[in-house]
Amino acid sequence: MIPQPNNLPDGADLGPEGYELDTTSGEVKIRANTSAGRFYAEQTLARIGGAGVRIRDRPRFAWRGVMLDPARHFLPLPRLREQIDLLASLKMNRLHLHLTDDEGWRIEIEKYPALVEDPYQRAPGFYSVEELRDLVAYADERHITLVPEIDVPRHSIVAARAHKVLLCPNNPLRNPEGRYIYNEQNWAEMCAGGEETFRFLEDVLTAVADIFPGQYIHVGGDEIWGLAWAACPLCRERIDRENLRGEDTQELRDLHSGSLVGPSDKYLLYRYFMRRVCGIVRSLGRRP
Repeated sequence: MIPQPNNLPDGADLGPEGYELDTTSGEVKIRANTSAGRFYAEQTLARIGGAGVRIRDRPRFAWRGVMLDPARHFLPLPRLREQIDLLASLKMNRLHLHLTDDEGWRIEIEKYPALVEDPYQRAPGFYSVEELRDLVAYADERHITLVPEIDVPRHSIVAARAHKVLLCPNNPLRNPEGRYIYNEQNWAEMCAGGEETFRFLEDVLTAVADIFPGQYIHVGGDEIWGLAWAACPLCRERIDRENLRGEDTQELRDLHSGSLVGPSDKYLLYRYFMRRVCGIVRSLGRRP
C-alpha cells in the first residue's frame, strides 16, 4: 500500500522535509525549505502522475527507518542500492545495516584484515572501505542516512576466531585448534575484564566513524550469557577494581531476575562493558 500525502492545511509549517506540490495550473510547482523536501515532492509526483493536484505534505516521524541484516544474509552492493532506491521512493530516511554477527563480519577494518577472511562465515562477502564510502554517498544523494551496527559484546564469533585475545582466558573457544564446540554461540562474548577488548573496539569504531558520517552508531548489546565471565580472573578483577558491586541497585537486580543463565552479577559487568563502548562512540562525536 502506498503511503498517502498528509495534505496539510494552508499555513502549516513544512519543516525540514515537508513540501508543497501544485499542478493545478498545468505546470509543476514545488515549494520546500530544503533539498530533502523537494526530493520528496518529486517522489510524490512520480507516483501520482501530477494532473491537477495541490498537496501540502510533511512526515509525521523524523526517523523513518528499515534494518537490513547482511551479517547473516550477505547482500551484494547492487542489491543494497536497489533497497536504497526503494526506500527513497517511499520517503524513508534511515537504513540500519547490521554488519557483524556470529554468521559474518561484513565491514573491512584495515587494521584487522582477518575479520573478513574467516572461512566459516555463513556466506562469502564483505564491503570494502571504498565500497561503503560510495554507498554512503549514494544514500546521501537520496536523503537516506546509513546507520552502521557493530554488535558487542555477544554475537562475536567471527571476531573471536580472528582474535582470540578478545575472549576471556578461561573461555573454551580459545582452544588451539580453533574448531567449533558445542553451543559455541553461548560462549562468544568479548572479555569484559581485558583491556585488549576495548583497544580493539576503539580501533573498530574509529574506522566505522571514519566511513559513516551519520550521527548514530549502533552497538548491539543484546542476549548476554556471561558463561566465561563467571570464572574469568580478569572479569572478577574488574568487578573489584571498578567497585561495580558498589553501583548495584535493587532496580538492576530486578531487571536481572528473569535471566536464568550465567553468573548472578553478569549485569554489573554488562553495564560496565556497554558504558565503556558508548564512551568510545561519544568520544568520536557520535551517539550510541
